Amino acid sequence: MISRNKVEWKYRVERCFLLLADKIFTPMSLEARHCIATVIGAIFYYFIPIRKKQVMENLKIAFPESNPEWRRKVAFRNYIYFAKIFFDFFSVYKISSDRFSKSVVCLNSEIIEKAVQPGKGAIIVTFHFGNWEALGEWFVRKGYNFGAIARKLKNPAAEKIVSETRGRHGMCLFSMKESSATILKFLRGNGILGDVADQDAGRRGIFIKYFNRLSSTFRGPAVFALRQKCPLVAGTCLLKKNGKYMIHFKDISTSVPKDIMKTPAEYLTQYYTNYFEKKIREYPEQYFWFHRLWKTKPPEEYKREVMRKSDGEEI
Repeated sequence: MISRNKVEWKYRVERCFLLLADKIFTPMSLEARHCIATVIGAIFYYFIPIRKKQVMENLKIAFPESNPEWRRKVAFRNYIYFAKIFFDFFSVYKISSDRFSKSVVCLNSEIIEKAVQPGKGAIIVTFHFGNWEALGEWFVRKGYNFGAIARKLKNPAAEKIVSETRGRHGMCLFSMKESSATILKFLRGNGILGDVADQDAGRRGIFIKYFNRLSSTFRGPAVFALRQKCPLVAGTCLLKKNGKYMIHFKDISTSVPKDIMKTPAEYLTQYYTNYFEKKIREYPEQYFWFHRLWKTKPPEEYKREVMRKSDGEEI
């Protein structure tokens, strides 16, 4: 049992660390931040290997055909990449619109222009892949009524800093315990709802095949899109070799075949999960391998049934 004093001390350190990171890294150029992040990421990989065992285990599960050397190289780049993401956090929300538009570029914004429908809104589903913070901020900078479902941090002081930063330009933030009525009201007001949908959902989730293993997944994006009859769009924001973040959207059809062996929500969730899995295989170093992807285990009989139903569903 961790004592209350230790918890409070830990919270104070985290708060000071965030404030210091904001003060030091926000004024820097993107190139300078990423140069420092490369060094810091390497230091963490070799000397402060937080969750390194989890990263290696996840890579082995996701890429069973890979060899240890390949997994080590991907893990090393993974640490560096997320050091860059962390150092970019405050700048994403605080730099000028001119600097933002030069460092975050959208390749097919016309999909969003077509997607937003009066009285229906739209759902943007993404994974912990690339820079999801920059993806959400892009909508706000473009003048869209954008909201995001976000898990609250345990540290109330850190949560205050992070939520205020995210809401700096008008982003609406919804907790994961928000009522469906509140979400639907937001969508009916032409809101665009962003949801990072690859976290373990525990026993409340639906089991979807993810890298050939069942993963408990939140059904929210599919359920809201079906209930509201609004567009569902998959979004990614990946870091390219030129140092810029590139946003790409893909329209996910909500027309569900009548002869499927699962519910419409299960079908759509599996469909966009397949899409993200394919993209992650292309850029494995930009996926957040640090979390426990397959934490919740399904019942054995359920496992056999879902794996059978998922066969053949591809993007």
